[in-house]
Amino acid sequence: MLRYASRSIFGVMETSPRLSMWNPFNATDADNYNKVLRKLLYDLKNQAATGDSMKKYATANATGNRNIKVN
Repeated sequence: MLRYASRSIFGVMETSPRLSMWNPFNATDADNYNKVLRKLLYDLKNQAATGDSMKKYATANATGNRNIKVN
């Protein structure tokens, strides 16, 4: 789950807004997709963690084997 907040979220549990979205398309190579996704999230985590107190976020896209794109 990903969440954006323009205020401190530490120590605050929220249950709304709640929105679920389903992707109607399946990855044709789930193992490769998950490998690309895992590396992308790992890199984003590290990039966000190195930001100063005003920049704790990161964005990126990744492309794996057979041009599998993760946005």
